[in-house]
Amino acid sequence: MDITRDTGCRAVYEQCLHETVAQSGKFLQRVIRRAVRQMRLQVAAGTQDDMREAAVALMRAQDRLCTLYQRALARSVQAPAQWPEHGMHEAGNEAAQLGEVAARTAHDELARLDTLACAAGFAAHSNPLRPAVHARCLHDALQGVPATQPQMRAQWVAHLGTAMGDELRPLYDVLARKLHGRGVREESALLPQTPPRLAAWALAHELSRPAPPGACR
Repeated sequence: MDITRDTGCRAVYEQCLHETVAQSGKFLQRVIRRAVRQMRLQVAAGTQDDMREAAVALMRAQDRLCTLYQRALARSVQAPAQWPEHGMHEAGNEAAQLGEVAARTAHDELARLDTLACAAGFAAHSNPLRPAVHARCLHDALQGVPATQPQMRAQWVAHLGTAMGDELRPLYDVLARKLHGRGVREESALLPQTPPRLAAWALAHELSRPAPPGACR
């Protein structure tokens, strides 16, 4: 890719990053509501009676969590190099668990976004919107919530990780479509393509060659 195009793609990607940050409060709101919905389903099924209290407490903390999360994500986008993948475990098991669950759920969509991030000049391990970063930001937000019982907090983390992965899938898909619409393409799409007439000639030439003994056409 030439330098001019590389610079342009990076600018487009960075614009998408800032747009994502601007909407991140609403994104986490959807994550929390999805997690609460799953908790309530377990309560209705009679499998987790203590889940009701955890669901209510999480909804009460929603506004503060969304505000703190958006601030943390803004900081991460401004300095993506400070969020290495291997540093997740330094944030504690809680952040690592959130990131691992979310990454498994959104694996395919993340792979597609990573190819576009690479085309824009970001290495996949430093993509500012990978699940590990979202998880670390959520972990930081949870630190700002008044102390909760360890068991309740564990329930929050388990359900929030799954819910975040579920919400990252459409987020990554929308980002990929947006980047495509603004001219960012995967590296493989930038390689010179064989002209249609030349490809047709090559195919006809190959078919006209005598087949080796025992070979099938």
